Amino acid sequence: MRKTFIIALAALVSKSILFLSVALCVAGCGRNDMNADIVGIVGLEEADMSDFDFKSLTSRVIELKSDIASLENPVKVVLWEDRMYVMNDNMETQNILVYSDEGDFITYLGTTGRGPGEYLGISDFTVDSQGNILIADGVANKLIVYGSDLKYKTVTDFPFEIEGLASIDGGYIVALALWDKTYSDAGVITVSSEMSRKSTVLPHLEFYDENYELSTAKFQEAEEGYFYNKAIDDNVYLLSSTDGSILRQFYFDFGSEKVPDDIRQNIDASMENGTFENYMMLLNFAVAGARYACGNMVRHGVYVDFIADRQNSILYLKNVGEDMDEMFVGYCGEELVSVLLPQEENERFKLKFTTFPLD
Repeated sequence: MRKTFIIALAALVSKSILFLSVALCVAGCGRNDMNADIVGIVGLEEADMSDFDFKSLTSRVIELKSDIASLENPVKVVLWEDRMYVMNDNMETQNILVYSDEGDFITYLGTTGRGPGEYLGISDFTVDSQGNILIADGVANKLIVYGSDLKYKTVTDFPFEIEGLASIDGGYIVALALWDKTYSDAGVITVSSEMSRKSTVLPHLEFYDENYELSTAKFQEAEEGYFYNKAIDDNVYLLSSTDGSILRQFYFDFGSEKVPDDIRQNIDASMENGTFENYMMLLNFAVAGARYACGNMVRHGVYVDFIADRQNSILYLKNVGEDMDEMFVGYCGEELVSVLLPQEENERFKLKFTTFPLD
C-alpha cells in the first residue's frame, strides 16, 4: 500500500525565525461552503499538548540512519512497500533520500542540475501505485519520473506552474501556484498522464496576495484519499485518490480571530504593523474528522501544533518555537506523524507514527 504524508518544519534549528516569517507570508481564503463540516476552534477549552492521552495510543519510532549533514530539514516522506523516500529542503537546495522501512540509508535519488533525472527545485513528489517516483520540479516546470528500481525513466514538461502533486488513476491532482494564470478559474485541477486538463477540483482563491507563497507539499494520504489544504486557507479537503473529486470539506471557524479578506490581499503591510498577531490561521498541514482535527497553525503570532478534540470541546496546544524536541508533520493512513529533532551533536532525526483515527 502506498502511503504519503507531509512534513513541513516551519521552525527547524537556527532557521526557525526566518522560515516562520516566510510561512506567514502566504495567501489564503476564508470561504465556507454550505456543505462543509464546521470545525470550531475559538471558544474551546484550552490545554497543554502534554495533557493529551498519547499513552493510550500505539506509536512506533524510526531512526533515519544518515548523518545530519545529509539530512538537514526533512519536509516530506513517502512510504512504499519496504522503502521510505524523504525530501530534504535546507532552503537553498532540495534532494530526495531513500531509506529502508527500518531507516537504513540506501541512496540519493537525483540531484540538483539540468541533466537527465536532475531538478532545479522540488515543489512536491509522490509515488504512484506501480512504485514510480514522481518528482515535480517547480522551477524548471517538469515532471521527472524514476522507476521502482530507482533508475531515471522519463521527463515531461508541465504546461503550468505547480505547487502540489498527487497520483490518481490515469493521471494526477495538481495544485497550481497562486501566480499561475494558465487556468484563471482553477486552483486545483486533475490532469491526464499527458498533462491535459480533465477537471477543476477547486477554484482559484478569491482573496490572496500573489507576492507571497509558501511552496510546501500539500497532499497527505489518508486511507480514504488525500487531505489537501493551503496555508492560511480556512478549508481542508479530503479528495478521492481515484479521480480527485471532493469527498469531504472541513471549514475551520476561527470566529472573530479569522484573518480578514483585506489582510489576505496585503500580507506585507499587515506583517509590518503586527496585524497578524491578532488572528489565527492554518499553516502547513491540517486534517480533520468527526472526532479530531489536528495540524499546525499560527495563533496570535506564535507557531503551534494543535489537536482539537471535537467531542469534548478541548483544544490541545504546543508552542513549537519554545519546545523544539518534537513537531507534528503530517498524517499518514490512520497515523499522526511527527519528527523527533536531534538534541545532541551526533543524534539523528527520527520519525514517530502514532495511530490516530480522526473519526
